Amino acid sequence: MIAAYVHRAGFSTVVVVYRPSSCCATQGFFDDLDDLLERLATSAPLLIVDDFNIHVGDITEIGAGKLHKILTAYGLSQHIRSSTHRHSHVLDMLISRDNQAVNVFPIDPPLLSDHSFILANLDCAPLTGQ
Repeated sequence: MIAAYVHRAGFSTVVVVYRPSSCCATQGFFDDLDDLLERLATSAPLLIVDDFNIHVGDITEIGAGKLHKILTAYGLSQHIRSSTHRHSHVLDMLISRDNQAVNVFPIDPPLLSDHSFILANLDCAPLTGQ
């Protein structure tokens, strides 16, 4: 897993995560994700943009079920509901706290790569005292 953090004082923490699709998501991946989210538990507001290469639209898939369980445990919501991949999978995710307002614009089919471009508005009030 590769994660990059972007933090702007008084605003929010943004985490970008990519997990290569060359291998299945292991228990180690889910353990690392759980550890990352535990460390970010006090960061508010929080935005996670990722390509976990897990078919999150299919909750019967073991990896999707594990991911859903972890996100629920930390009060996080996945906001992408339609296909983001040329093979009609929901692979890309836009995750925020349950109480953050997120408006995802309609997602067009992929054009330049095998993934769609995702555009969204997020309501992130500045943190006080920073």
